[in-house]
Amino acid sequence: MKNILFVFSFMLLSGIFLKAQNTAPNEFCGTKPGKSEWLKKYQAGKLHAADRGSEKLYVPLTVTIVTNDDGSKSYSLNNVFDELCQLNRDYDASGIYFYLNTPVRWIANTAWNNHKDYGTAFDMFQNNVEKTVNVYYCSDAAGNCGYDIMGVGMVLSKGCMGPLSHTWAHEMGHELSLPHTFVGWEGAKYDATAVPDTINGYQVELVSRSNCNTASDGFCDTPPDYLNYRWDCQADGKSATQLKDPQGQGFRVDGSFFMSYSKFDCMTRFSAEQIAAMRTNCLTDKGSFVTKNFNITTLKDSVRVLIPLNGSLLKPDNAVLSWIKNDDYTHYYYEVARDKNFNYLVQSKLTTDTFALLNPLLVSKDYFWRISGFNLSSACQPQKTARFFKFTTDNSFSNVVDVNFLAAVKVFPNPLGSEGLLRVALQAQRSGKIALSLHHMNGSVISRKDFQISDGENELTIQHENLSAGMYLLRIDAATGSIQRKIVVF
Repeated sequence: MKNILFVFSFMLLSGIFLKAQNTAPNEFCGTKPGKSEWLKKYQAGKLHAADRGSEKLYVPLTVTIVTNDDGSKSYSLNNVFDELCQLNRDYDASGIYFYLNTPVRWIANTAWNNHKDYGTAFDMFQNNVEKTVNVYYCSDAAGNCGYDIMGVGMVLSKGCMGPLSHTWAHEMGHELSLPHTFVGWEGAKYDATAVPDTINGYQVELVSRSNCNTASDGFCDTPPDYLNYRWDCQADGKSATQLKDPQGQGFRVDGSFFMSYSKFDCMTRFSAEQIAAMRTNCLTDKGSFVTKNFNITTLKDSVRVLIPLNGSLLKPDNAVLSWIKNDDYTHYYYEVARDKNFNYLVQSKLTTDTFALLNPLLVSKDYFWRISGFNLSSACQPQKTARFFKFTTDNSFSNVVDVNFLAAVKVFPNPLGSEGLLRVALQAQRSGKIALSLHHMNGSVISRKDFQISDGENELTIQHENLSAGMYLLRIDAATGSIQRKIVVF
């Protein structure tokens, strides 16, 4: 926290980052132009370069989705999973792997979600988790697709993300010390008739590479790049625009680098020198939390859904989702929406359970739902089953009413095995008749038994045999209404 306050104070004094660098809305990157002080020391030979080697480096992330105060303008956690997987694919050749330090967080704050300047973001960064790279998803990242304040925080604009986006790879490159490949040209206009020897205090890199160690980004294996706007590459991966260097040598820009401003379908790599710099940054600047030993639990199977499957008909006031527990997963995330693209969510939640009771739904309507599982080390989903399931609500309600005729109800054991006795301990406020019934999640009755209970403590049992693993409902019915409890069978 002290480091954040120090950096913010420095920026106030130096006039850096208080506004969004005069960028137009949806500018690709709002990270401070030029080189970081760390990179200057590294390229001056003051820090030992880390070889690629065979050791993988593991970097913990704290990811936060920021919403408006009322929870609107959120972002799908499924999308975050896809984008984290893309980030790791982009960094695979570098030997750097990113994992979640904690489950993804949500913070409701309209000002942070739609911040127009970096000063507001520093209030948001007070929520950082130390010894991790802190990443915030916002609706407006100060007018940019993203930006990074090295060692403080990274912001990604929700509108610029997606499974094929390399925005995260680009901003993470900044966090790990890399500048743009067109250093010096940020905010400058290229004029082929008068290319200067220096631009904004940096040497303009020559096609001959004779000044590559001191010009532009300082990496000799990233060719000259003067294009500071988003551009499309041609079939050979280079710019359509023909440029000239200060010596009149013609060239076209290589769009394959993540740290350029080429379009996403052009970007494919980091250079060897860029990789060496990032690995060195991990081992020095971030050496207190980047590790070489980390146990990754790969997700081998998709989550197996129990109910509802495609075509199911559910009661609008008693709809339940259920799936089979998988030891590869520590958390599950489900979404229910009115459309199959999941643009109109009606309910979503991160949970450790293998079931969900839905809020009341509309009658006679189609709904779509999907479920994904993850653990902190891996979020890449094997696509072996349908991505989503469709169900329809009935045109009438179930008439199951929760009542307070019982002061306390305990069901045990829960979870329980496939055979044995299910015990129910309850504290009754008066004597009377009740019925215990065990149901499949689709509503069909497995067993039912009537009981006469007395005022005070009661313990009842109901036998179950040969039940398949999954989720069930225990209903307790009385003249005044019903209550229900979820039962897990393993």
